[in-house]
Amino acid sequence: MANDMIRRRSVGQFGVLGLAFLLGGVAAPARAESAGTTTRAGSADLAEYVPSDVLTAYWGRLEQSGGPGDDHVVVRMLKWVELARQLNIIPKPYRTISDIAGSLPVLGSYEHVVMLMDVSSRPVGPEGYRLAHMQLAVVVATKGNHEAVVERIRRMLAGYTDKEFGKIEVTERNGSRSYRLTDSRLPGWATWEWGPLGENYVIGVGPGAFDRVAKTYADPSRSIKADPWFANARKQCRGVGAMIEWMVNYQGIRQRLEPVVQGRPEQVLKALGAGELQRGLATLRMNGRYLVCYTMNHYEKEGDFFRALSDPENVPKRHLAAVPPEASCAIMPLDLTDWVCRLRDAYLASQTEKERGEWHEWFAELERRTGINIRSQLLDRLGDYLVIHDWPAHPLKLPLTFTLLLEIDDAAPVQDAIDAMMGAWQEWQRRPEASSSSTRPTATAAATRPSRPRTRGSFRFHVGREPDGMWYVQAGVVRPAIAVSDRYIIISWSPEAVRDNMRRLSELADRPSTTPTTAP
Repeated sequence: MANDMIRRRSVGQFGVLGLAFLLGGVAAPARAESAGTTTRAGSADLAEYVPSDVLTAYWGRLEQSGGPGDDHVVVRMLKWVELARQLNIIPKPYRTISDIAGSLPVLGSYEHVVMLMDVSSRPVGPEGYRLAHMQLAVVVATKGNHEAVVERIRRMLAGYTDKEFGKIEVTERNGSRSYRLTDSRLPGWATWEWGPLGENYVIGVGPGAFDRVAKTYADPSRSIKADPWFANARKQCRGVGAMIEWMVNYQGIRQRLEPVVQGRPEQVLKALGAGELQRGLATLRMNGRYLVCYTMNHYEKEGDFFRALSDPENVPKRHLAAVPPEASCAIMPLDLTDWVCRLRDAYLASQTEKERGEWHEWFAELERRTGINIRSQLLDRLGDYLVIHDWPAHPLKLPLTFTLLLEIDDAAPVQDAIDAMMGAWQEWQRRPEASSSSTRPTATAAATRPSRPRTRGSFRFHVGREPDGMWYVQAGVVRPAIAVSDRYIIISWSPEAVRDNMRRLSELADRPSTTPTTAP
């Protein structure tokens, strides 16, 4: 029972660690020169802007992770994206994505908090849902130097609005001026408001979002900083000054979304082993080259549960040795079998009953035709640790170019299972009925087309195999690959990166283990 409890609490935290890696490569220094009006002395703690009943809040202090400067290839690429947008080179369907990408260096250069305060959906047809109401806000710690943020807002608004349809109103609040934009072509929730608040800058999306942040800032008792549970969780997780904090109000999200999405939020949380989870906080910080993660979850019946999810002091030396000395890494004790199964079940719980049936039929047909057993040959062979590191470095130093090592206990059956699944995916893609609008295989070998295309105009994925037997997935310029060594499943950003890891792991037998030099 105790081991099951630990597994259940560890599964849901992996997404937090992944988020840190996803965002860690986009911070870049920006410079702003003009000051805004303040109403009272600013606070160094952005939690004072966050309402106590917020649904989720993300604090980013990415500059502390040693983010790239203006000459970094990631920043240069984002600037190229911005230039292409201004020259109207980027196709219209992808302009929103390009605008978000162009905004990342500006946002990432400041400490900031992104908060979702309210959300609701409405049904559209028998299976679909559409956003009905949202309140979202971003607070950027500009400390009075707002020009870089204001300029970014101007650029984005110029591309989406015009005088015929858009209307900008000016609002005064205790000496501070904010601006509200509405556009008759956009849905009702797509109201934007922006302006200084204290020494920092606030951007609100949705009716009332800016007002709600302003009221919280004016009355400290309304903020999450005054909430006893948050204060204790933040202390236990060493949140103040952490590179990333992420708080989720699971109970509030369920209450907002449950009435219109047929119980799916609850089903997904139950599949993740978090059906009774009410609130959670996770923090990430760098300790030398190690990424350390602390979590605090509150359960309805069992109360608080604290864990150091990624702690190099408590990791077996064999896993530390698997990481090259020059690499940054996170090493997490996870029941990988349980974790993968729960993610699978959570995904299926988010689908319609018909889609779930198609997936089950497809895997049953796969096992019948190939003679493999995915449970016994793959899932039951997974171990108790996941290793993530950034070696070898991508030649362009692109983000998301990491290596994952999943511990296994027997390579031969794992290799057979991966060969069968990747081969089935490749076979499906070669069929004339395989549609580029869906990456989900059809239910059975006799099916002629997916029953419900997921997206239109999506990227084409190509599954291929190298001469040495290594599998890869080609998606545009991205080519992640997978292979099996004696002790790990290796997943990395290219076949060459996987081979480098294969060679290194094969040479580890007589090498001394790498151990951390400082405590987290």
